[in-house]
This record gives sequence, structure tokens and C-alpha cells, in this order.
Amino acid sequence: MVEIHQETPGNDLLDVACGTGNHAQHLTNSFNVVGLDINQEMLDIAQEKVPEMELIT
Repeated sequence: MVEIHQETPGNDLLDVACGTGNHAQHLTNSFNVVGLDINQEMLDIAQEKVPEMELIT
């Protein structure tokens, strides 16, 4: 779904307030996703779900 709204050739995506990484699990198929969240516990879960995603607190 995101691909149909893509307006640039880039494939980097910042997932702000990524939480446990539920959306990133699907987005990493088409994008280089960087997850950002204030809650370290959520990021720990996201790292388990999507180990290839870079995470930022």
C-alpha cells in the first residue's frame, strides 16, 4: 500500500513511534526502515521481531 503513494525513488523510511515493530515487519519488505521510539522496552520487542531494522531512542 505504501508503494502506491511513494513520490520519490528513495526507499528509506523512518517509522516514528514504531512501538513493537508491527508495521515495520511489513515495511521492511520494500523499505530500509529505521525505527524511532521513546520507550526502550518497546524497542527491545521490535528488535526481536525485526532484527534487521535500525533502532533509535
